[in-house]
Parts: sequence; C-alpha cells; structure tokens
Amino acid sequence: MLTHRLDPETGIIEIDIDGAADMESYRALVRDLDAEIAAHGKILILEIIRDIGWISPGIWWEDMGWSFHHLKDIARVAVVTDKGWIGPIAKMMGAVMAAEIRVFDFADIGKAREWLAG
Repeated sequence: MLTHRLDPETGIIEIDIDGAADMESYRALVRDLDAEIAAHGKILILEIIRDIGWISPGIWWEDMGWSFHHLKDIARVAVVTDKGWIGPIAKMMGAVMAAEIRVFDFADIGKAREWLAG
C-alpha cells in the first residue's frame, strides 16, 4: 500500500510504503507533490519504507519521468527503513538528484523529521 499525507505545520510530505502500490495511489501522490511544488518551490519528503511489494512497470515508468522532470524541485529526502539494502540505493539516487538524501532507522524517525525541518 502506498499512502501519503502533508504535515501542514512543517510542509513535509510523508510517503508510507508498505507492500504493493497501485496506480491510483501513485497518481494521487504525484498530484499532491505537483501542487506543493507549484505552491512552495522545493519540497521536503519523508519516505517511510516498511515493505516493498509489487509495483507495476507502469508506475516505475511514470515515476522515472516525473522524477527526471523534478530533479531540482526536491530539497531534502529522509528515507526511514529497517531494510538494509535500501540505504545504498537511496544514496545512489542522491548522486543524480540535487536533493540531500539521508537514511534513518525506524527508531530514528523523529530525528529524520527534525533533519527535514532543518
């Protein structure tokens, strides 16, 4: 499941991934990300990855296009996960993005929010 919410106090967009993602929830996320970019310029993202399930190739394809188009619109990304293999992938993505990316364990989710809020 892919869910998201905006914390209106901090402006942080929290994305929660726990299993499979469907196109409807992905497109709802993109609509809200686009709206925040239009309203505020650069955005802050807290990505909570509990488990990754099936993600259709259509989502991967659309996300690559969206991400490429918005490389400079993301200021910081905090990835929160206990999946050890995700950290190196997130850091690799940081090499092609203008955003600062840091990886945190679930126990440090509060630190991730503090880091994002700067």
